[in-house]
Amino acid sequence: MSTRQNDSESSAVILTRGVERVFRKLIRFLVGKISLVKLQEMIRNIYVEESERKLRLEKPGRDIPLTRLAIITGLDTRTLAKIRNDERYRRPLHEQERFVKTMTPESCVLDVWQSSPKYCNLETGEPKNLELMGSGETFEELVGDSLSSRGVTVQSILSCLVELEAVQLDESTQTVKLLEKTLAPYKVNNQRGLFDVAIVQICNLLDTSFHNFHAAASGQQAFFARGAWTVRLPRTEKIEFQKKIRQFLEATELAARDQIARFEESEFNSNQITAGLHMFYFEEDVIGL
Repeated sequence: MSTRQNDSESSAVILTRGVERVFRKLIRFLVGKISLVKLQEMIRNIYVEESERKLRLEKPGRDIPLTRLAIITGLDTRTLAKIRNDERYRRPLHEQERFVKTMTPESCVLDVWQSSPKYCNLETGEPKNLELMGSGETFEELVGDSLSSRGVTVQSILSCLVELEAVQLDESTQTVKLLEKTLAPYKVNNQRGLFDVAIVQICNLLDTSFHNFHAAASGQQAFFARGAWTVRLPRTEKIEFQKKIRQFLEATELAARDQIARFEESEFNSNQITAGLHMFYFEEDVIGL
């Protein structure tokens, strides 16, 4: 095997390992908050959008052939045409009410329950209380109308919704009552805020990493990106270690803010960029994945 082939295979291994590690961390957090079906839909649409963007940057002002897009994405031209002709294409998914309401099987059930005339009171528009099993306007029928997956049972959906306090089951009458009309990935506002901060940090880290990746090939100056850690920290010292690092980072944050303030302008204008740094503590248990 030639050196070029060895280098190519090594690059493929490095890329695969890196993507797998990043996806595993993210997916570990997303399990139960967004279904695999919705995640696949999101990735597919974004991949097509970004592929189209790449081709437009390479040849500005020219139409993008579906055949060229098919080569980059691995999708057939009919699928690509369907995606690009959809009115939702190139619209942020978080702004699409239907997508957000159906992120998990449980949320799909709630969406149909409150939007379908079959399961709503025609006079008030409010969702009906449903008998648990049977045909017609029952919870069993609702689950069948909401989900196409054969692996999801009525009892499993009911158990999840009861646990989430989204529905209430009256054992004596075997009826189900809707309590929560929407299911968000988080129930506590502070959790939403912390997740927003985490995503900003992740995106900025990726931007820096990709800048440095391209800088190595183009001769540009790389952005500062360093880390300091140990793999030999005794568990008995973890709390003290956390305390000392926090004190260090808090002092460093104040110094960083002082440096940033020296360059900041007092008012916004179109000739400005966002720039700065992130600091965060991390730890990982070596046991398990």
